[in-house]
Amino acid sequence: MAWTLHKNILQDYLALAEDSNSILAEKDDAILQLQELIQSNEQQISEQQTIQKYLEKQTQQALKNEPGHHSYSQLSARIPDPPILTDGIEPAFEDWVVKICLKLEANIDHFPTQTLQMSYIQSQLGGLAQKKFSNFWKKVFSDPDQRHTAQTEYRKLYQRNNTFAVFWAEFQRLTTELDYSEETLPSKSTNRCRKP
Repeated sequence: MAWTLHKNILQDYLALAEDSNSILAEKDDAILQLQELIQSNEQQISEQQTIQKYLEKQTQQALKNEPGHHSYSQLSARIPDPPILTDGIEPAFEDWVVKICLKLEANIDHFPTQTLQMSYIQSQLGGLAQKKFSNFWKKVFSDPDQRHTAQTEYRKLYQRNNTFAVFWAEFQRLTTELDYSEETLPSKSTNRCRKP
């Protein structure tokens, strides 16, 4: 009986050892496959990095050859922006125009196209100046019933608490849209001004 028990224990031990060896062999195979996969991935990464460097170099080369392109290191020193033009009084329109022209000339590499220059000028306008400037763009992006809208605004226009400069700028904008002649402007504005 002891011999049978000993024999059974030995058989169980051998079966466990065989299972353990089989599991270890499977693990070794899995480790080898994983190492091969890692090596393959490292090789692919290396190839992709080489391709990426090549493409970056080609892109930089193409950008250098593109007309009007300037790399960041070649840009001129940025000139400060002039104050925003709102009513033409502060800052004075003439001073503002000079400053804008100087800025665009000094920083031509920042604004190489007419579109960029116009966009910059548009960004330096506010208030009534913005409205005046937008009259130039209305032909492109116009109100389909522009005349009626302008007439409605004109009928509602009075100086009230606004300064005369603000009232006059809005009055001129509306009369320009309505194509009123310059001879009739003073007579049309008289009843709309605040009495002293």
